Amino acid sequence: MRYFARAHLQEHIIKMYDNIASLKFAKTGTRGDLIVTALVSAEREEMNLLSSVRTSDGRVEDWMNVVLLEMRKANRKITKAALFYYCDNMTRLEWMMKYQARTTMFHVVTLRRRR
Repeated sequence: MRYFARAHLQEHIIKMYDNIASLKFAKTGTRGDLIVTALVSAEREEMNLLSSVRTSDGRVEDWMNVVLLEMRKANRKITKAALFYYCDNMTRLEWMMKYQARTTMFHVVTLRRRR
């Protein structure tokens, strides 16, 4: 994907995904193929994907669907880790700063309902 196409795509990302402001790209290989390595929220929180997504494989719609699947996998892993390590050898504030805001908000509400 050329730089122009990538920049043109970035301005539409927030319309396609809820609260995702942009994708983080990196070059790979000798040909300089672009891969998607992370998602960046409107609050500038970065969520790294578990597996990078190649943008040179097929149509934009195809690899954007793969980005969506990878985002779900990464979000599931982060959410599980946040609950598992809740206040484990750290204060609650440190725990909240370690994980993304939406993840900590979800867990705070969940843990409060358990009481």
